Amino acid sequence: MGKLYNFTAIGLTYDVVGVAILGFAFFSTPISAIFLNSRHFHGGNNGVLNAGIEIKTDGITGTAILFIGFVFQFLGAAACSSEIISQLFLLFLLIFLISYFVFLRKSIFKYFERRAKAFEEKWRKNE
Repeated sequence: MGKLYNFTAIGLTYDVVGVAILGFAFFSTPISAIFLNSRHFHGGNNGVLNAGIEIKTDGITGTAILFIGFVFQFLGAAACSSEIISQLFLLFLLIFLISYFVFLRKSIFKYFERRAKAFEEKWRKNE
């Protein structure tokens, strides 16, 4: 347990907390707020709506990847290691990155876009 109380482990703990706080902005911002921002402040600009959705999509994904990376660093600082598991997780990361930029990012974007359009329908009915 003493290995967890060194500056590396403490620094990584701060990093995990910081990335969680940073990610909270992406995870907690509802699509409805992004939609309303694009409508009220930018006159119904779909480019602003799409940019907001892209920021949320990339922010959530990036925050999750950073969080996982910090966890692995923390495990490394605690002297936990397994070459096979490390190689499998690196392979998973490589596959994930290729998948993310080839099709997952578009799929996630379309999911948030559908949610924004559903909110727009409700919003127009209440206008």
